[in-house]
Amino acid sequence: MQTRNIGSRRPSPNSPSLSNRGAIGLISPIFPSTQQGLQQYFDHSGVLPDWADPARIERGHLLLGRYQPQMVTLLLCSSLPLCYGCADGAQVLYRSKRLTSGVYRRLMETFQFLVDVLDSGGLGPGGRGVRSAQKIRLLHATMRYHISRQDDWDPQWGLPINQEDLAGTLLSFSVIIPRGLTSLSVDLPAADRDAFFHIWRVIGHILGIDATLNPAEFDDGAALCDTILGRQQAPSTAGTALTKGVLDFIQEVLPGPAFAGVGPTLIRHLAGAAAADIVDVPPQTSPSSASSSGLPSTSATAPPATRSP
Repeated sequence: MQTRNIGSRRPSPNSPSLSNRGAIGLISPIFPSTQQGLQQYFDHSGVLPDWADPARIERGHLLLGRYQPQMVTLLLCSSLPLCYGCADGAQVLYRSKRLTSGVYRRLMETFQFLVDVLDSGGLGPGGRGVRSAQKIRLLHATMRYHISRQDDWDPQWGLPINQEDLAGTLLSFSVIIPRGLTSLSVDLPAADRDAFFHIWRVIGHILGIDATLNPAEFDDGAALCDTILGRQQAPSTAGTALTKGVLDFIQEVLPGPAFAGVGPTLIRHLAGAAAADIVDVPPQTSPSSASSSGLPSTSATAPPATRSP
């Protein structure tokens, strides 16, 4: 399977294609079949797979209430920098302008996605997690269509938002966050870790990730995550610019000299020094930066996201 040259699979054999012009037809009012096509898309793509386990999903949902601040901090200071360090995949985000301009809004949308998926009922009928994933899949299809046609898109980077990049991004949630909790002094039981991973595997199915890149077990997912990072991590202007947006965001929500080193300190601690160097994170300015800000409790770095009532 040429994972860098394939986009999302179809939600079902009878559903409209999201691979090329079909995606534009679904969301553009100039196409008369828009309403019908959208309805078909949401009907087919929102069906959970047969292997989805309600008990594991419910157990995974309970983790949000316990660890939401830590999860948001790990997403911001580990998952995203590791993704941005994947040079080819970072080109898409860099060219979309959504993560290099309007950074605050885009990051808050990402935090909200995390909450929508993990909140109770998020994967139930009409759940916000399912709907959010469906909307993101449509956005991916539109970006794939437009960015691949830009004059400066290099085919050597692969198809925009290809299967490998989709899998890597998913694993930055399902693997990197549970791994990182250990660095924040959270002893996560294996059953909780596996339930968390299972929820994101269901989301991977909704996003159109091929089953071969959406493994059932955490250890297999962790091995795949490490393989993708090993293949794709390399310095790039795009990755550096995207990570600077994260650092600027942290500085905006934690202003003042007392917190000046928090961003670089957390990224270097949670993502690792090698990954931080790839995206030009500045050296840690003070060994005590994290502790002086009240971390690793991480409550200061976690912006509020809306949970279901």
